Amino acid sequence: MPYGLIIPFLPILAEEKAVSVWDLGVVFAAYPFMGMIGASIVGNSLYRLGRRNTLSACFLLTSVAFLASALSTSMAGSHFVIANIISRGVCGLAEGVFFTVGKR
Repeated sequence: MPYGLIIPFLPILAEEKAVSVWDLGVVFAAYPFMGMIGASIVGNSLYRLGRRNTLSACFLLTSVAFLASALSTSMAGSHFVIANIISRGVCGLAEGVFFTVGKR
């Protein structure tokens, strides 16, 4: 997914906004961590919501997360980090579910 397109630009943006290496590492770690959580909770939602509804919700969450990530570029310092942690986490959660549900 587009996560690979964002990775090369986050360090450049972080350097411009004087974000520490630690904070940037947390931003990068939010995606796979939440993806792992999303993949593990998919079983319950899949049976309750159905396959199609679960996939639709994942696409919607991923779209909102990428929009939030794009809008965060105009934020300064700590707000940039917090917005990116949240948007990367939501995107990881949704895509963890998406990749689990999409497998058959």
